[in-house]
Amino acid sequence: MLDLISRAGEHPPALRLLGADGSRLPNIEATRWQDGHIEIVSLFRQSGNRETATVVLPEVRRVFDLRTGEYLGRASEFQAEIIPCRASFLALTNVPVATPDFQVGPRFAARGTVATASISVPAAEGLQGR
Repeated sequence: MLDLISRAGEHPPALRLLGADGSRLPNIEATRWQDGHIEIVSLFRQSGNRETATVVLPEVRRVFDLRTGEYLGRASEFQAEIIPCRASFLALTNVPVATPDFQVGPRFAARGTVATASISVPAAEGLQGR
């Protein structure tokens, strides 16, 4: 079917969700947002059983599971947990992700004083801070 879509001049789906048997996973709401070079994807099922989905992308991307904080590596296919009534959030990018710069000051804080912290991502792109 995807080959037929491609030959018709249409773009293949941005992602496919497959169940354990390789068939399309039903009753999943997939939402996508673009933020600079990063695409955020949410996968949500209102009800049903918890299961592992195979997510198939049209190209290799760096994949991050934002719910677990895990880097899943560079892949065009990976596993994601579908938990009813709880969204799974993924970040997909085709460029390296900059390392954050974390600063804390002062180094030690006594009771009653204010401790500050800042996190920045040098050369970051996207909508943060707007």
